[in-house]
Amino acid sequence: MKAPEKNQTWTLEILPPRKRTNYDIDYEETFALVAKLNIVRALLSLATNLDWPLHQFDVKNAFLHSELTKEVYMDVSPGYTTST
Repeated sequence: MKAPEKNQTWTLEILPPRKRTNYDIDYEETFALVAKLNIVRALLSLATNLDWPLHQFDVKNAFLHSELTKEVYMDVSPGYTTST
């Protein structure tokens, strides 16, 4: 929870009247690209056989890099306390 707070990914707010948290809303619109192990193996094989350069890096935290088009409210995780 420290990384999103440090990067100001979200702000802690009081839920406005007539608003509700987005639990069970818009989950059909969410898509996360995940590579299957077979695809990774195939790409590594191609890179080896075709002498392609390979680069590796770790992503510790990934954040949304665009503006949202609508308001999103979420519940605070149980046990969360602010550092301020």
